[in-house]
Amino acid sequence: MSTSSWCAGRALGLAVLATCAIASVSVPAAEAATHDLFAAPAAAGSGDCSSAANACAITDAATSANALPSADSVRIELADGMYSLPTQTPTAMAITAPAPQITFAAATGASPVLDGTDTIRPLQVGAGTTVTVDGIDFENGSTTGLGGAILNDGTLTVEGATFSGNHAANGGAISSSVGSSLHVADSTFSTNVATSVGGGAIILFGTMTVVRSAFLGNTAPINGGAINVQPNSDATVSQSTFSANTSGSLGGALSNLGTLVVQGSTLVGGTASGGAAIATGNANVTFAATIIGAQASGEACNPASTAVVDAGYNLDTDGTCISDTTPATGSHAGTSAYGSSTYADVLDAYLADAPADNGGPTETFALLNTPDPATDLANPAFDVIPASFQMPAEIGGQSAACGMADQRGVVPVPGASCAIGAYLLQATSTTLTASTAIVGQPMTWTARVEAEPDGGTVAFDDGAGNPATSQCAAQPVENGIASCTVTYPSTGTQTATASYSGDGLLNSFAPSKSAPLAVTVDPPPPVPPTPPTPPAPPEALTLSGVSIAPRCMSASSSTLRLSYTLNRAARVTFSVQKRTSAGLVTPKRCPSPLPSGKNDAAYTAVGTGTQAAPGGAGYATVQQSGAVTRGLARAARRVTLKGTVASARGKHRISLLKTLRATTTLAPGRYRVVVDAVDAAGVKSQTATAWFWVLRPARR
Repeated sequence: MSTSSWCAGRALGLAVLATCAIASVSVPAAEAATHDLFAAPAAAGSGDCSSAANACAITDAATSANALPSADSVRIELADGMYSLPTQTPTAMAITAPAPQITFAAATGASPVLDGTDTIRPLQVGAGTTVTVDGIDFENGSTTGLGGAILNDGTLTVEGATFSGNHAANGGAISSSVGSSLHVADSTFSTNVATSVGGGAIILFGTMTVVRSAFLGNTAPINGGAINVQPNSDATVSQSTFSANTSGSLGGALSNLGTLVVQGSTLVGGTASGGAAIATGNANVTFAATIIGAQASGEACNPASTAVVDAGYNLDTDGTCISDTTPATGSHAGTSAYGSSTYADVLDAYLADAPADNGGPTETFALLNTPDPATDLANPAFDVIPASFQMPAEIGGQSAACGMADQRGVVPVPGASCAIGAYLLQATSTTLTASTAIVGQPMTWTARVEAEPDGGTVAFDDGAGNPATSQCAAQPVENGIASCTVTYPSTGTQTATASYSGDGLLNSFAPSKSAPLAVTVDPPPPVPPTPPTPPAPPEALTLSGVSIAPRCMSASSSTLRLSYTLNRAARVTFSVQKRTSAGLVTPKRCPSPLPSGKNDAAYTAVGTGTQAAPGGAGYATVQQSGAVTRGLARAARRVTLKGTVASARGKHRISLLKTLRATTTLAPGRYRVVVDAVDAAGVKSQTATAWFWVLRPARR
């Protein structure tokens, strides 16, 4: 356990406070572990700190953390609500365990408040102890000594915290002792009070880094309304805002007896008899890329003109911080002429009158897109720091001014220039393109805004009364793109511009306007004649349903009916052939089943016929070229009985032998009829075949 004693002194009108501490710690070696403890405004369940359902009092969690082995880390999760701390004097919770890390963190979505009830200091970080405070509000902390909310003798990190209404003799919110280390990020210090000498928000005796934080309305009776930097201490303040801080004597916002770097920050509205922004007792103050705006009373810097080392790209409203005659690169005293005005007047027109929630965890002074009062002169803080400029102090491994996030966490576009102060207003450029324009057809104007903001609008202007002006006055920007689709009723040239508004409430991107773009609205191209539709290819000719009846006939019969179906008109050819294979026996009765289609090569023609003029109803008469005698029919092997008939589309049934005008009877045997068809275009169907028998007459 550690013990501490304090002594105080004065030098150069500023408080000099030294820490005298003796500590002895003896903890046996153990395997490192991480412990999660849970606290709530009122104990719950078993109250053993093991879970949110069994949360304990925050002081019990702190006691448990102190009792753990020195190699172990502890995370104490705080539920939402107001924590009224016990009136232990002077500190409610003293963290003494030299653990690698002890963290007090708000539960997800919670806003825990440690209330000192104007009687006690909520937290003390012992020497050799490392503590992180994340997302916790400290209110009404009080002590007659140092640090109304936190006294830091060890290593303290404060992230996303709020300190308000705390008071102490020195260091109204935090006092960080000799040999200590303090890191503050994304936090707000407001209306904290030092009652003895200085440091309304923070008094520093060790080392400190402050990033992306706001100091609003803090007060001290003598030195450093917001921060008091003591001798032999070292402080860097980066991307932070100071507003309406008050000192009864020197340093409305900052007082320095150690070493101080202020970069990428904005200091406005301070009050002091000397140095409303900063008073320093030495030359160890460096400003870079910082706005020292209008103060509420007194000169901004004390001693005037020698208080600050100008590292470049500073703007000083009243000319007491930055030399009017020999400023560093990019720096300007407010009294210097700027066009028809001065840097002070133009800067004031572009800087918001009060800090506000402009995005991010803390309030900022916005750089305005539209100056108030109006001026035609460009914002002297906007888009002026080159990407190559290096800050005097490195933050998070980054020293390039345009590589650091601003106070809201907005990071400049890589390689682009950036703005002076804690608030980044990023420059943009807008280009306009158009699709092909044809009378009466939709055409599109497209605006591309670099560097691809999400938010804000683009107004398209193609002249009074024209469709883009009237229909596309505020098109939303997504990924840097906005578009407008219109139709022009007549030919001619249309000239348009696109104006980007900036990204609205976020105000991270500045307005820009494209160069005019002219497009020619052309008449519609001639419509080529429609080529004639080619005729459909002819349907394939089909011959189907070919059959013959009877399948068996006597030699004396002349009735032989052939049936077939056509899908369109054609000339149909019939060929009667007799099978001549040796050894074929002609039956006296019809075979069952009736053989057919075997050994077709054994058939030969039995007679010849030619086509005559078509007959009625799709029939034709066939004129035989010569009489076929009975004997020839019986003996012939190489003559053909053949004919052709013109047939309409549909089903047909003909008397085959009559159609062929056969004048003889057929000798007994097996026969086939081969049928094919050819239409007027010469398209031929597949050949079809039917079989029949001429029976052998019975002997008498």
